Amino acid sequence: MKMTIAAAALAATVGASALAANVTNLDISNLGTTGGWSAWGTAGNGSATISGARPRSGNGSLELRTGASGDKAAATFGSTRFQTGPFLGTLGQLAAGSISFDFLVDSSTTTAGFRAPALEFAVRSADGSQGVTLKWEAAYNGYPSNGPGVPIDSWVTVDATAGNFWMFRTGGAVEQFGVTLEDWVNGATFGGSPLLSADSVVVGMSIQAGSGWDNDFLGYADNINVSFFGGETYHANFELEGAVIPAPLAGLMGGAGLMLVGARRRR
Repeated sequence: MKMTIAAAALAATVGASALAANVTNLDISNLGTTGGWSAWGTAGNGSATISGARPRSGNGSLELRTGASGDKAAATFGSTRFQTGPFLGTLGQLAAGSISFDFLVDSSTTTAGFRAPALEFAVRSADGSQGVTLKWEAAYNGYPSNGPGVPIDSWVTVDATAGNFWMFRTGGAVEQFGVTLEDWVNGATFGGSPLLSADSVVVGMSIQAGSGWDNDFLGYADNINVSFFGGETYHANFELEGAVIPAPLAGLMGGAGLMLVGARRRR
C-alpha cells in the first residue's frame, strides 16, 4: 500500500453529532454509543490519555503507552467486537469511503521499529454474529519487519482507505495480512473465517497500541477521519480541556457541510 501525506476526500453533508470534532476526555460511559470516546480496551499497565506532550492540530493528541507484552492502550468510539453497538455505517460504505489518521512514534520506544498506532473496526458478520474486527496495522502496510521502520519523532499521515486489514474473530486472528476492505466486502474467506459483505454493519472503531508487543512503546495519534460513502463522517481531534475549536470546524459544528480535501481512492 502506498502511504500518502494527503487525507482521502469525500464530499458529504453530515450533522454535527457525527462530527464530534474536538475530543477532550475519554469517558467509559461513552462505550456503546456515538456520544464520544472511551479508554475501553486498555489493559495491564497500558494507558490511553489525551496529552499535550506532542500536540498535532491544536494543543493535544492521543497518547498511547505500553510496556510488557500483555499491555494494551486503546481509545474506542462506538462499540467493541463483543457488543451490538450503534450503527456507524456498512462495510460497503466504509470500503467506498475514506479513512485517514495521523500518528507519531516517540524515540523512547524500544519495541520493534515497524510498530505504530493501529486502527481497528468492529464489524458484525453477514450472519449477524459479533466478535469480528478488521485492523489496519503498519507492519502490513509499508513497514514490514524486514524493511524500513516507521519514522521517529515526526508526524505521519496515513491514508488507509485501500490498505490491508487483517481479521480477528472469536478464536483468534485469521492469518491473512494482505486483504483489503474491498476484498472482505466481496466475500473473502479463509479457513472458515466469518463471511462479510457490503451489508455487514460497522459498530465501532478503536485506535490502539500493544497486546503482544515486546518492550516499551510510546506513540501518539490524532485527526482520525472516517467517512462512510453516502453516510456519516466521523472526525476526532484529541485536545486538552479548554481547547479552541479551529475556525473551519467551528463553522462546521454550526451546521455547514464538510469537504475533506485530498485524493480519494478511485473505484
